[in-house]
Amino acid sequence: FWLKSFRWFLELGFHPFTSICCYLKRLNKMAVEKNIKDVEGKSGLQEKKAGFMSVLVGNPAASIFLIFFGIHSGMNVVPYYLVIAGDLAAQVWGKSMTFYLVIFDAIRLCLGVMFAGPFGSLGDKCGNYLVVCIMLVLEVSPIISTLMLGRNEAGLISFCVLRALAGITGASLTSAPCMYAYSHELVSSREHYRLYTALIYGVTCSMTMGFFIVARRIDVAIGPEGMLWLGVALCGLQVLMLIGMRLPCMQPAHRRNEQETPVSAENMGQVESESSYATDSPLEAQTTATAPKRSVLSWLRLVRENPSLLRVCIIAMLVCMAEMV
Repeated sequence: FWLKSFRWFLELGFHPFTSICCYLKRLNKMAVEKNIKDVEGKSGLQEKKAGFMSVLVGNPAASIFLIFFGIHSGMNVVPYYLVIAGDLAAQVWGKSMTFYLVIFDAIRLCLGVMFAGPFGSLGDKCGNYLVVCIMLVLEVSPIISTLMLGRNEAGLISFCVLRALAGITGASLTSAPCMYAYSHELVSSREHYRLYTALIYGVTCSMTMGFFIVARRIDVAIGPEGMLWLGVALCGLQVLMLIGMRLPCMQPAHRRNEQETPVSAENMGQVESESSYATDSPLEAQTTATAPKRSVLSWLRLVRENPSLLRVCIIAMLVCMAEMV
């Protein structure tokens, strides 16, 4: 049991593809910082260095959403790997199990590549909070369908089909892009958000590991259905967390001040500069204003404009291929 748990920890924390993604994030961060310094010059705003505790204390809603990341990853990974791929698919499809699972996973990933951009633009129009709620419904629907139809061929097919359709959210092991977009709204400063993204990765991997251990205990005590009900319970907990994050007391301090203090014409500019860090850089403001419209074929434009990114993705695919086979 502990050897299997340690194996899951290695796969979650030291996956080669994850390492490459972290390397790409680091390169992107260095490039953005260099461009910001070039635009702002020596007169740029020097933000106060923040620690992990100041990030959690100063952003209560973001702290709750940090746990949301870990719970969401556990809800997605545990039922699929322990109930579907680890048991039900073998019983129904036998030796063809891997073939069918790969087909459904390929469909899910292709839908993520094509529709993650349009799904994210829905958050720009209707708000990222609503998009996160829609994403949660799509991600929990396979578990509910399997509980309703039973652990049989119909339940297996419904799980795989609904899980593939949920790929339009672009969700992966480290959660969906819309969740990162919503967390960006909950954090009060750019410096805090840089530390927050590091916390997301650590909390997600650690909590997912813990859910695997809990799910194994539930499997011994109740059976595979217990692990499916665990996924539903985790979804209900996420709903309560989303409701709690909307409370005024959970908002960052500067947003609570905006709601309590009426804004006049004299201090309008001051409030805007204090309450938003998403556009406090001329570079980011220009990028936001000139951002292309996202569509199903946006990924083709991205690949054409960034050939080096395509090469890195191909390398990542080759590195992961041996492990997946």
